[in-house]
Amino acid sequence: MAIDRNLHIIVADRSETMQKHIRHILRAHGYTNVTLASNGIEVARLVHSSTVEFIVSAWNLPKIKGIDILRRIRSMEATRDIPFLMVTSRGDTSYVDAARRHGVSAYLVKPFTPDAFMRAFTAALTRHGLIAQA
Repeated sequence: MAIDRNLHIIVADRSETMQKHIRHILRAHGYTNVTLASNGIEVARLVHSSTVEFIVSAWNLPKIKGIDILRRIRSMEATRDIPFLMVTSRGDTSYVDAARRHGVSAYLVKPFTPDAFMRAFTAALTRHGLIAQA
């Protein structure tokens, strides 16, 4: 199965530097339809006003936390199948377990390499059946 590199991806992080870093990694792999968000309200607005096909979110976003966005996404029929990659400095098992309980597609601890990011991104796509497992 071919990967749709025109997926609409939201990258949400309070750090503009991190947003741009992730966008750069995605663009280097051919994903160009990337929208940046700096807080949870922006993510919620984007999800409700456009076709979002993948979310990369930090845990600790201003206004609405990433974990709360994940809960909302998974609770609504129209959005529950959107792949969600949590990218965070919170590597404690309690955070990972909470994200898993709420249906995170993949979890990546900062700092990370571009290769590690793409492995997590690809794992999330695979988990949602958007690419075939190798």
